[in-house]
Amino acid sequence: MEARTPMVSDVRRIIEDVDAVKYRQALMYQFLVGGEVSQVCDKYAPTGKDAKSIDLQIHGKNIKAALFFVKNVKPKFKGKFRVCAVPLDSQFEPWTQPILELFESCGDKRPFKFCMRSLQRVAQEKFEGYIWPKDEYQRPTGEKVERRYNPFRLGDLNKLRRKNLIEFYHFDEVDLALFGAWNVPVIDVRKKTEIENILSTDIKLDDITSLRKSADRYFAKLLKPLNELDKETIPFYEQIRESVYLSKRYESASDIIESIQNINILGQGKFDVTFFRENMRLILEILSPCESKAEFTSKIANLATLFEVDLNSLRKLVKEVDDKRSIKLIETWLLENNIRYQREIFETWHNINIIRNMEVHAETNPKKLMQLLKYFGEPMSLPPNYPHLWEKILDKFIISITHFQNILNKISPTI
Repeated sequence: MEARTPMVSDVRRIIEDVDAVKYRQALMYQFLVGGEVSQVCDKYAPTGKDAKSIDLQIHGKNIKAALFFVKNVKPKFKGKFRVCAVPLDSQFEPWTQPILELFESCGDKRPFKFCMRSLQRVAQEKFEGYIWPKDEYQRPTGEKVERRYNPFRLGDLNKLRRKNLIEFYHFDEVDLALFGAWNVPVIDVRKKTEIENILSTDIKLDDITSLRKSADRYFAKLLKPLNELDKETIPFYEQIRESVYLSKRYESASDIIESIQNINILGQGKFDVTFFRENMRLILEILSPCESKAEFTSKIANLATLFEVDLNSLRKLVKEVDDKRSIKLIETWLLENNIRYQREIFETWHNINIIRNMEVHAETNPKKLMQLLKYFGEPMSLPPNYPHLWEKILDKFIISITHFQNILNKISPTI
């Protein structure tokens, strides 16, 4: 067989064909919860008490679910559990009922009483001929990126499950954090905070109300007949990926536009001034993937145009007007009125403009470029990793406008 990355239907078929019941059940459980190997039969292995059945209210109906309590392997969240809720109805997930029954029969004992290496050997044999990318990055359009592959191993099973939840069940970043404690890259600052709170929360396993609340957000998405997975094709998944990506892209763009609109509303209402240019189309383009230096140059130029507003009203805010641009005028205004602010706001804005000028005008200043890379948290090496650098710049920009909006909320219009 020619080496290829497995689809979920391939992996499910392979697992169901494993002869030894104990290994078959372990692989089923690992896939269901999107677990690491150590969460199945090693240091963080479950006991029979780490599962329970529960009724969840979905669209006014009681739907039976199994809750699996999985010990978090990340040092930062050591001792905390995550709760994976999966449907008990076999049309949605035929593996849940037998795994739940296995747990219920074990009491305080471990369901999977064998060493990690033995399960790894079984997986290596059964998944022979399949590969998995070392770097999971793929363009949201579905276009393949040249990358290196390793043989598919047991440790890749949780990555496949995450891919399955995103593409087949349409999980978003918050769903992934609730279900699998996966902290995936996200631009939106508010979502980042929400996800960090989710990952840091110490879940009480006897608090049924909290457990229901944790599962409620994503559980309805899992009520999708599994026979639809048989229709899985690469083009089909690429269409889904594009659809999900565009939705997230528009949502993030909407959040940025909302912040900028709020800033301008505050500015116009209190001081008769517009601080930022508003352009939804421009921000949608800014949030599209950045794959090359040429795309980076275009995006940084577009981002910098958000600062290009009418300077006349800004100049009226300050006492001494030099030949200054909008960023310097705003900072001078705050300084003249003894308004406290985070210096990083204006450092970020100034550095965005500096990079824009260097890129657009092909200016070469190695020392300055190294300083800019350091400021945005990038390795000081050339050429820069443009996709990663662009994400860091967007992160800092979003944080900066959030801080600036907070400042405007506190300022009296009579300063």
